[in-house]
Amino acid sequence: MRVPRVIGSALVAGALLVAACTPAARTELPRELRGPEVNAARQAAIGAADEDLRQLTGAAPLAANLDGCRDLRARHAGFAWRCTVTRMATVVAEDVTIGLQDQADRLRGHDCAAFPGLGTSQEQLEDGVPIEDLVEVSYHCPDRTIVMIRFSRPGDQQLRDKLDLTTLLQGSGADNVVSGKPIAKANVDRLIADDSQGLILIVSVIRTYWLTPS
Repeated sequence: MRVPRVIGSALVAGALLVAACTPAARTELPRELRGPEVNAARQAAIGAADEDLRQLTGAAPLAANLDGCRDLRARHAGFAWRCTVTRMATVVAEDVTIGLQDQADRLRGHDCAAFPGLGTSQEQLEDGVPIEDLVEVSYHCPDRTIVMIRFSRPGDQQLRDKLDLTTLLQGSGADNVVSGKPIAKANVDRLIADDSQGLILIVSVIRTYWLTPS
């Protein structure tokens, strides 16, 4: 059946608008993950994650966000889909040791726990491991919340990749994205160029808002 030209133009315009607002991704979410109940849970998770991020970073501004659902059907995980929101901020510090200790204290005060955690990261630094080569750490926090921290410094050639939320192990991935906004290029350039800072912490708060049993 031939689509009228006006309707066809509107469909194309709508598709372009969606593409402009979300990362490139394949969307194949089942209908039940698009309903009002799931959306209400999503909005509540966004608000809670923003508050977590504010407390855990000393109110550093939101730098990037991602909302999507990971397909778990092939993993025998007991769930078919897990939907999460991820909110990310960057924290910089002139002194590496003070920056790591401050972040560890904030996580402890938020009742988050990890093994290994930032204490192990500090030990690795003392053993000579470069900041940019530290392995990211995951903290488990209340309300099924995960906080992931990646390490970088000005001039780090891997920084742009570390700021990509679709690569977080505990996040939603890139395949079934509902919405998202990557960090602005100008902010990345500023982080790379500011050699007055000794440490860049990329702090990502991941909140699960929906689980579908398999």
